[in-house]
Amino acid sequence: MPMKIFAQTFTLDSQTPLETISFAHQHGFQGVEITCDYPRGPLDYSHETISQMATLAKKHDMPLQVHAPYRNLRLADINPRIREASVQSVKDGIDFAHQINARIVTMHLGNTAKILLSQFYTRIRKALLDSITTLVEYAEVHNVALAIENVPSGKSAWEEAIGQKAEEIIDIIKEVKTKNIGVTFDVGHANTVSDPVNFVIELAPYMVNVHLHDNDGSIDQHLIIGEGKIDFLEILGTFKRIGYSGPLVLEYFDPASLLKANKELSKLLKLLANK
Repeated sequence: MPMKIFAQTFTLDSQTPLETISFAHQHGFQGVEITCDYPRGPLDYSHETISQMATLAKKHDMPLQVHAPYRNLRLADINPRIREASVQSVKDGIDFAHQINARIVTMHLGNTAKILLSQFYTRIRKALLDSITTLVEYAEVHNVALAIENVPSGKSAWEEAIGQKAEEIIDIIKEVKTKNIGVTFDVGHANTVSDPVNFVIELAPYMVNVHLHDNDGSIDQHLIIGEGKIDFLEILGTFKRIGYSGPLVLEYFDPASLLKANKELSKLLKLLANK
């Protein structure tokens, strides 16, 4: 089964999700991932608009999936009020996914304060696992699968992003012990941490979704495929060898970049098919 190329909406994109669904259909994409973060969060859409998204996607036979809110997310916070708000924010994304008939919700694990990690690691870890367990159970009731996304290496002196390394995410999935959670593998993010091919090999059993964009390895840049240092032909070949056949979501901030990246990715997939 071939991998499918998806477009993604972005919070500050000039296009609304409805326009992106039409745009994706017009330009031959095979699905759309809707990013839900404010000022275009899941609570910003009326019931009528949400219904229109689901109807339009069905009309164009365009599968949808959702990226839950991720800014200011603190699922591991030891302040229960902050943690509860973060859990509810992801639940809002799950509700939105259910309403538009999306089956995968990508989520981040959020940040925590570096100063607390060493002294209160056990409490932070328990808070994170409690949050994820709650979300997995909520997603299951709503017929949605959760996918944890690996995040880029952090540069903050104060905050630590959770989920930068493959083994960190795998440990969490194993501890949660459910089939309703997997991984959204972000190639660009992985390249800021270590060799993304090693990530693929480690995460292979859990991958249900992929985000694609390029960078030079130093920071998360969302360059067009081929403009950075990532060997995408090797990455795609590794996907093929492990039997991955899910979405390839192109993550860009404007329609022009999305089309350029789609052109480059399509060339690489054609090369791979002819090998």
